[in-house]
Amino acid sequence: MSRSTDLLYLGAAARLWVNGQQIRSLSRGDTTSVDVDPGRVTITTDAATAPGRFTISLNVEPNKEYQFEVSPRTESYAPMALFGFLGAVADASVNQNSGSFQIRATGPKDNSVAPLPGAVKTSKKPVTEKKFHSSPTKQGDPSPKERLQELKKLLDDGLINQEDYDQKKRQILKDI
Repeated sequence: MSRSTDLLYLGAAARLWVNGQQIRSLSRGDTTSVDVDPGRVTITTDAATAPGRFTISLNVEPNKEYQFEVSPRTESYAPMALFGFLGAVADASVNQNSGSFQIRATGPKDNSVAPLPGAVKTSKKPVTEKKFHSSPTKQGDPSPKERLQELKKLLDDGLINQEDYDQKKRQILKDI
């Protein structure tokens, strides 16, 4: 996975999560690789400074390498520019995939060649336990409890509706 060199949100770090576990944060131009087991994989990106998350899910095959790029989600700029943080909250409440960043696949590669930097690579055979080789979750990231409390406050303040609250709550609980 690599972070684009776009200027939009250049000062914000894009946090990466694989199957609910934070892998690391990418600054502009950074690249990272993650080894995962074959099967269903969910990749999420968000920013600590803005609400919303962008998530993709895919079935990864054995002995394949998948390339992804994390780039600014330009659709998020207008609400934030016009209405500040409340615009970002509104964007996150109406869009399943929201936030400052997006993920796009740049193509699977066959592992018969040397691995490229910035890839999600699968092991040769399926196993039941997922293993990630990367840095641990940063200190200070909100816990699921803190995220649920923040979400409840948004509902109580009338910034999101009950349907949006229920949807985001299910997503947070699923990530535990």
